[in-house]
Amino acid sequence: MSITVFNVLKKILAPKPSIKWPNDILSENKKLCGILIENIVKSTTETHAIIGIGLNVNQTLFNPKFKASSLKNSTGVHYNLDEVLLMIMVELQLQIERLKAEKYVVLHEAYEAELFRKNKPSTFKNAEGELFSGFIKHVTSSGMLQVLLE
Repeated sequence: MSITVFNVLKKILAPKPSIKWPNDILSENKKLCGILIENIVKSTTETHAIIGIGLNVNQTLFNPKFKASSLKNSTGVHYNLDEVLLMIMVELQLQIERLKAEKYVVLHEAYEAELFRKNKPSTFKNAEGELFSGFIKHVTSSGMLQVLLE
């Protein structure tokens, strides 16, 4: 889903889009989109996912304490919401076709190539709230972030 929204933002010409692990989309280091996914496993052969996408499209005012923006703020263009939705749906269908074709490596590489702060020194917070420094190196096939510690 992140690749879907990322590709649409590139087509819309949002400046400097990137994917912030695991599921936020940024433009110029400001959050444009958050994605929530709930997986439902009914049996070993039946699974479903509910996906919610929160994309800031035409909003122009944001609380300054949050590093957030919108497509309109980033590009100066007022967007037709139906057209943006259609672009997302068309791109999603392309990504679903990749999944059906089992092109998992292609999807994984596309996701990793656009990771925010990959291979750059970054500060993280662990489960106990302690800060530590490291470099984002990789995302595992199960979705875990691998960080090389300083």
